Amino acid sequence: ILAMGFRPTVRIAKLRRAAELSDLSLCVDEVAGLGTFLELERMVSDDVSGEALQAELAAFVASLQVEATRTDETYDSLVAMAGVVQVGR
Repeated sequence: ILAMGFRPTVRIAKLRRAAELSDLSLCVDEVAGLGTFLELERMVSDDVSGEALQAELAAFVASLQVEATRTDETYDSLVAMAGVVQVGR
């Protein structure tokens, strides 16, 4: 990766816990300086609507009865916005 010109810009420190529930992959990440995140993945065929899948995943999160806010930001973007950037060496 370094040979392609990529250089470290931020360091993300996280603790990840992963689990599988039926055909759903769940990851709970504790990200230093940001908090706790739940990441959900489900592999589906091409004929499954993205909107329907998003609604299904949102209903699953709601069933957990925890406070949750959806984001499409990456951890490095969130860390930078939060001002807890640590430049890699």
